[in-house]
Amino acid sequence: MKLILPYEVQPYSVNQVWGVHRPDIYKQFGFTNHNGVDIAPGDRNEVRAPFDYEVQKIIWQPTGGGLVLSIISQVEYEGPDSKPCKVQIGFMHLESTKVRVGDKGKAGELVAISDNTGYSTGPHTHIRHKWMRLRGSRLVDAEKNNAQNTFDPEPYRDGTFAADLIPKSNHFPFSKDLYYGVIDSEVKELQKFLNGRGFFVSTFFNGSPGKETTHFGPATQRALIKFQKAHGISPSSGYFGPITQGVIRKI
Repeated sequence: MKLILPYEVQPYSVNQVWGVHRPDIYKQFGFTNHNGVDIAPGDRNEVRAPFDYEVQKIIWQPTGGGLVLSIISQVEYEGPDSKPCKVQIGFMHLESTKVRVGDKGKAGELVAISDNTGYSTGPHTHIRHKWMRLRGSRLVDAEKNNAQNTFDPEPYRDGTFAADLIPKSNHFPFSKDLYYGVIDSEVKELQKFLNGRGFFVSTFFNGSPGKETTHFGPATQRALIKFQKAHGISPSSGYFGPITQGVIRKI
């Protein structure tokens, strides 16, 4: 399978391209050339997966990448030597992640929020790409260069965005994490959804069908927990995040 990489951040604006020779900066990290692409913050600072993925690691590097998320493709692609490889992507300088180690997800899903953590001179997401070959049960680098065994992703871009790959849903396109105490217009849409599926926020007064509100209170939390338990979502905590939103998109 040929590799195609939609842009992970929308809109796509490059602060620094891959491969720039800057040993004065990068030699402290063990390489000489820029080992990724620096992308300016996009819509709501969202970072999305360009392919079906599994989360390998989430680490904190205070003097390097800051908050770092590493994912790997769930399928193999044709590598630089025409042999099958997986692709590993590292997202750096993040504010937060929306996934956990071991999670598997689909292309287009929200995986992180960008920021300016670690060794960084301004808000951006540093995105590092590596070819990884399966050798027994161990992944090994398939390409060697002076940019820490990374590759330039630009030849694999097709002009689309990962956000365009989000599965279409018949329900309201939720875009925010919602939780106890929040007041937001999307809370009203969540209440409508729960009521419509039989997980009633209330049977009378505020929160009942036709009287949904923008306030995420204890009744909304209880109804959401019931929905999460019914659909095997763990933890069933009444927090409305990417996992629950992903389940809703598939209903």
